[in-house]
Amino acid sequence: MPVAPPAVLPAPPSFDEAAAALRAIGESHLDIVRLEIFGSVAAGEAKPGSDLGVLITFQPGHPKGGGCAFIGRLGDLTDEIQAAVGVPVDLHTRASAERCRNPLRRASVLDGARLVYGA
Repeated sequence: MPVAPPAVLPAPPSFDEAAAALRAIGESHLDIVRLEIFGSVAAGEAKPGSDLGVLITFQPGHPKGGGCAFIGRLGDLTDEIQAAVGVPVDLHTRASAERCRNPLRRASVLDGARLVYGA
């Protein structure tokens, strides 16, 4: 039986391309105060098939509604970022990364994160 050729994996955006897309998204949402890129795109080591790692910080008290509203908000933002950059997105809040129980994972995300929007 013939083997299908491997699927062509999309190339991730450069750091500068991803940063520009995230700045535009940050500017269009009043509840976002900070966006950072982490992982292979931040390190300049991304390859075809790499995702885009993003840390987000919301204004205190946002998104309103807790639980399901918060999960829905992250899902909507993941979809919006993915549409803007053309690759899968790994979106986490900075607070969740800071609370990560795995010290190696926490350090790899936070130490390599590069600010692209906010202060």
